[in-house]
Amino acid sequence: MSTFGWAILRGILGNFGTESTTIQPFRTKTKGLTQKDSVVEYRFDYRSQPGTPIKFERVVRSNTLRQDLAAAYKLKLLGDQKLFDDWNKEIDKFERDLARKDSAKARQELDKFGKEVDKLRAETIKHEEKKVPKPSRFITQDAYQILREDIDILLKQLPKK
Repeated sequence: MSTFGWAILRGILGNFGTESTTIQPFRTKTKGLTQKDSVVEYRFDYRSQPGTPIKFERVVRSNTLRQDLAAAYKLKLLGDQKLFDDWNKEIDKFERDLARKDSAKARQELDKFGKEVDKLRAETIKHEEKKVPKPSRFITQDAYQILREDIDILLKQLPKK
């Protein structure tokens, strides 16, 4: 989905200290599940040179992953309640390790969770190809892409070792 919008940027011009407001158009590709009362954050890089594009990056935190998981479940893009509960427990482990400031263990837990998501998607594809009813444990392509993006962004934020 491509979104068009306007960024209102406030800043100081040159060395003169005059305050200015610039309105600049932007385009971004968005993915995600947004529920009522949830917020999607973006970080952007802005250069004051005319014609320089604004670069947007989606900000993902552990609660973003949890919100996307809940939205996917609510929209029936995931399997049953047990799968949802199991994956929430995996996110709990990741958050616990972050709270303990054990980034190596947090990375390990998140990577393990990512592999579970990948494995379930591969199993779901096999079922889809056979054109049989959905099993109780499944993940649609849309939910997979969104959760995988969250996981990948979170992994990039953690030290390698």
